[in-house]
Amino acid sequence: MTLGEALRQFRIKNDMSQKQMAFLLKISTEYYCKIENDKIFPSTKILLEICRITGIEIKFNGRKIKKIKNPWSYFLNQDS
Repeated sequence: MTLGEALRQFRIKNDMSQKQMAFLLKISTEYYCKIENDKIFPSTKILLEICRITGIEIKFNGRKIKKIKNPWSYFLNQDS
């Protein structure tokens, strides 16, 4: 599951609009839409805020990661 898919699932489950999610994250609606549509990967600050608000976790399988080549591959939703 990608970050965008997890965000969309969380947002729909909680009956929220993209505008409301963007407001909670203190980002523009346009930026949020790009994240939800997997067009961009958010900054660390925004990613941590997403995790805090939604409860979604990123797991690294205990490996030390020097550089993330494909950030989507490290993303897991708690419910998955």
